[in-house]
Amino acid sequence: MNIRALTKSLIIGIAVLAPTQCLAAGVPERFMGVWQAIENEDQACKASDWNSDRHTDTHIKIEAGLVRYHESECRFKSVTRPKPEFDSGAVHVAMTCDGEGERWSQTQLWQILPLGRNDNLAMVNVSKQRPGISLYRKCGVENAAVAPKDTTRAATDEAGDMRSALRGGRHCFAQKDEGAEFSLSVESSGSASFSVDVVNPRTKHLCSAKGAVAETARGWRYVDKSQPAEVCEIDIEISDRIRFRFANEGCERRYCGARASISSLEFSAQDKKESCSRK
Repeated sequence: MNIRALTKSLIIGIAVLAPTQCLAAGVPERFMGVWQAIENEDQACKASDWNSDRHTDTHIKIEAGLVRYHESECRFKSVTRPKPEFDSGAVHVAMTCDGEGERWSQTQLWQILPLGRNDNLAMVNVSKQRPGISLYRKCGVENAAVAPKDTTRAATDEAGDMRSALRGGRHCFAQKDEGAEFSLSVESSGSASFSVDVVNPRTKHLCSAKGAVAETARGWRYVDKSQPAEVCEIDIEISDRIRFRFANEGCERRYCGARASISSLEFSAQDKKESCSRK
């Protein structure tokens, strides 16, 4: 596990304490589903583990208004996230909990971490009574690797994520503070290509990757076979924001300088440019 990336993401997540906007008492869709506490690198789980003979006390299930644990549940009192200019992707969750004859309150910071190909959730408990950090891995949905196009699009439309707005034409995003730019071009034939560039104004370290991509259930995938000894894959995951994941974390060095990163980037709808510059 990339501890440096984990630490950086948790530090960035503290930005949620900057000026915030209150959401309805529910968390963004990317947090929902079945998760399992990370105990080792090789473990795997499925969403169907919940309420099956594989269900253990390491599983949790996040729903629209609550978190279900093995023998307790916590209901959301409030969910807040930063205003767009401060948004790191983290949310601040205040909850009331019941279980095993007890009742308590707790407040947490939640952040999805770009570690490897799987989603990883950090829950930082900031309550004085129960401080701590818990890490969970997202449990996959069976047969979700490649979904039929129409089904996938209907699901993303209902979820209100960004993919419905990225179907045809060229779409460009920029983060001036990070010196990062991303573009996705989708042709009427269904073929697509991407480019991502980072020229950090502070560190001057560079990242650059581009090429043809294939559609997946979560977004797009770039497969780089330019070096036969090691095939690299970049997953461009699109939900309410755009993230980049490497199947092999070592592959990132093929595209980036020593301290530069693509996997730490996130683009939100607020980063979308009104028009793309000519190239």
